[in-house]
Amino acid sequence: MTTEIENTELDLDDLDSDLISDLDDSLIDDLDSEESTLGNESFDDSSLIEKHLTGQPKDAALGLLSTIPVKMTVEVSQKKLPINDLMGFEQGQIITLDKGLGEPVDIRVNGVLFASGQIIESDGKYAVKILSLANDSL
Repeated sequence: MTTEIENTELDLDDLDSDLISDLDDSLIDDLDSEESTLGNESFDDSSLIEKHLTGQPKDAALGLLSTIPVKMTVEVSQKKLPINDLMGFEQGQIITLDKGLGEPVDIRVNGVLFASGQIIESDGKYAVKILSLANDSL
């Protein structure tokens, strides 16, 4: 016994709008139930990381992450000025900053405040002595 099925193109305009609405609602319900199932699982990234790092030396815990380069900058001061003043600068001109000599400078890692420091001289080069680490430093 052979059954032939006629191929026809499905025209969405011909579908009943209630059927489409029911299908949409069903898909949304399925997604919501998946999200709630995932939300009920007891998985906490921070506790997993903390558990992994506990009891290990800091360098060993970082593993390969310790080799990733980061950008450290020392922010001496900032100054806001109009573009007109900037356009008038000439070679040799002195720009006065807002901080005085000996005031602490910000040490940033990838733009995030890491520590506060003091500019010093070491072997004829500028250096920064760390005065304090930021509360939420790396």
